Amino acid sequence: AGAGKEPEEEFAPASRAPRDSYELRLMDDGLDAGGASTSALAAASGGSGGGGSSWLSWAVLLSPSAASAFACKWQVDRYQWKRGQLDEREAALSQAGGGGLTAKDLALMPESPPEYSRVVVEGELDLSTTIHITPRVRSVNGSPVPGSIVITALKPRGDRRAPPVLVNRGWAPATWMEPKGGACVKCVGVVRASETPSSFTPENEPGKRQWFWIDVPA
Repeated sequence: AGAGKEPEEEFAPASRAPRDSYELRLMDDGLDAGGASTSALAAASGGSGGGGSSWLSWAVLLSPSAASAFACKWQVDRYQWKRGQLDEREAALSQAGGGGLTAKDLALMPESPPEYSRVVVEGELDLSTTIHITPRVRSVNGSPVPGSIVITALKPRGDRRAPPVLVNRGWAPATWMEPKGGACVKCVGVVRASETPSSFTPENEPGKRQWFWIDVPA
């Protein structure tokens, strides 16, 4: 026992983890790895499903734009159609110059003149041929008033070959009474074609003198 000798350090061997705990740790690591794989798989699945959602999102986003583009095109087409109609009317109105077609001109024409052609005729209204297109309701002083469109045949003066001309005398209330006797008049107007009845408009019954829409040939 020397006085100056340092005591030797004692090292205890490191305690080894039990085999069970080691295997348990490996199992935990396996679970972690499996969880990571499952998360990766879920992420992949979500990514593949997101493609359909993105297409749906784009479709919803672009639908208002497509609807607006269609509405704009419809408005442009309608404007062009309306502009063409106005041009045709102006051309028809100016076809016969400033005066307009006369009864003699109508008699010499093999076919009916174009619609909106200006016509000037003089003659006598045959009141026995008057028909009423009903029902035609008009607003008078803010109140609806039932009435009809009055149409009478005019016999042109000066040319026996000239066919009668149907004159649309306008709207009249149901209480209006036709004056007795003939009437010599000078009419300035435009040619109009027959009306196009809707699916809810009844058929005319000439035998009963019931007229619901203007049918020129009848």
